[in-house]
Amino acid sequence: MTCAARRYLLIGLSKTTHRDGSVATALPASPGEAAPRPGAPEPWTKTVWVYDLRTNKHFTLKTKPMARADLDEFFECYRPTDRHNRNATWSDATPEGRWRSYSYDEIVARDKVSLDFSGSGMRA
Repeated sequence: MTCAARRYLLIGLSKTTHRDGSVATALPASPGEAAPRPGAPEPWTKTVWVYDLRTNKHFTLKTKPMARADLDEFFECYRPTDRHNRNATWSDATPEGRWRSYSYDEIVARDKVSLDFSGSGMRA
């Protein structure tokens, strides 16, 4: 059985149900080919918030495991019930901060639209 046939059997037809109840059906894409997807004219995501827990933090399974207290700052910044009033702790003036937002335009401008925010991503 070829890879394409196996993929067709595993994935089958992709179905999308729209808000009006209509169903769109498309054949799965071939390997190396992007699947056709309807898109909005404007991106729905305007801002992506990132918390950098890895920089200058070292956790191990035995000697220094991660504890709930290590995530307290994240939960304080995250504010799930008040997400429109989030404040970044990272800026050029405070480079030690861990909480930062990226706009859609900043992400699209990255090399290959990379979502790897490690290293220079937070610090740049």
